[in-house]
Amino acid sequence: MDTRTIELLVRGLDALAESMEYLATKEYIEKMLDLLKELLSDHRLFPNLKFAIVFGSAVRPKDFVVGASDIDVLVVTDGEPRRHNIEIDLYYSKATITLMSIEKLNKIIEDGYPLAFMIYRDSKPIIDDGTYEKLIKTMKPKITDLTLRVLRRSALAALELGLEKHLYELYRQATTHAYHSIKHAARYRALREKPFPEAYPISDDEVKDALTEEEREIFEETRILRRKEVTKEESINILDKAGRAISLILKCNIPGLRKAINIIEKETPGLVRLQDKGDKAVIIYEVIRGDKTKIIEIE
Repeated sequence: MDTRTIELLVRGLDALAESMEYLATKEYIEKMLDLLKELLSDHRLFPNLKFAIVFGSAVRPKDFVVGASDIDVLVVTDGEPRRHNIEIDLYYSKATITLMSIEKLNKIIEDGYPLAFMIYRDSKPIIDDGTYEKLIKTMKPKITDLTLRVLRRSALAALELGLEKHLYELYRQATTHAYHSIKHAARYRALREKPFPEAYPISDDEVKDALTEEEREIFEETRILRRKEVTKEESINILDKAGRAISLILKCNIPGLRKAINIIEKETPGLVRLQDKGDKAVIIYEVIRGDKTKIIEIE
């Protein structure tokens, strides 16, 4: 068998494995959504429900990773809901349910929160009394200063969470946060360059199209890593690379995270934060020494 034939065979097997994974993930999501629909249909638990939708990667089986991705659900009610956030542990994943009134949702759309763009481009109904169908036909979210501020803040917050999870030895979670930090940053830059809702990159493929070659390679590495168990060295390496990618995308100089982790791990750290200072970000962490706490900055 020649080299060319072997290459074609390997590609075919890879494509088959990817197709089987897609179908298995799609079936898993459908089963979880059936369970959620049954729960959300209970009017005693969810009174005055107008509609419930799923958004994010659970709409896209190709991007969803069982055991790493959450199933994001938005429940919209007529009047203020009793609770605003519910988390439910499902088989291998978690459902994050956000509840809000229709009035609050309209305000979110008007103000240009990123959630509005996810609903506009990346949602599907679980339950609908007709309100969602009408909304999706008429809504047109606007890109505002708030849109960009939230996306920039989200990119840095996700990277901060990645650093925190790494220090707690939760390396796969750290990698997942690195993945999300690059997605938020890519959306920030995409809307700065093309301020209209269709420019908001949703899927992993759309995010990759919004990145440079170097940024794309780092993002692809986070996508692959979060699908498996991650070692400490892999976690440090991808966080350091993600920090570099975020620096490029946001034009914000972020300290090297490998160096920062090595410094922090020599101490007994408390709270760790990544603070945005415009053209740079600094890592601020608490060091616990006996009964005293010292604040240290890394630039």
